[in-house]
Amino acid sequence: MVGTLLGFNGYALAIDNADIVVDRDGRQRIPIGGFNENGIRPWKYISGNGKMFHYEYSSVMDKSVRYAPTGDRSTSKVPAKLTASVSRQTVLNSAFSIAKGGAR
Repeated sequence: MVGTLLGFNGYALAIDNADIVVDRDGRQRIPIGGFNENGIRPWKYISGNGKMFHYEYSSVMDKSVRYAPTGDRSTSKVPAKLTASVSRQTVLNSAFSIAKGGAR
């Protein structure tokens, strides 16, 4: 196998049958890692101007737990409301002790 050494932005990268993708605007990018547990794979642009990285999402590689009826992921934020009830006696005792402390 013949490999190519590619240098950009102070980095050297050995490309040997690597996936080189050419975008519609003509910029080329290569994968710089595999898919993580959230199903995201980073790519680095090796040509052109603009942003340096591209992030690809694959639902097949996503290891998050999903709730079938809604499709929510285990990493999703869920709105929550906390409520508490306190007895009237506790409120009066607290108010009395605060008032007593303020009178000193």
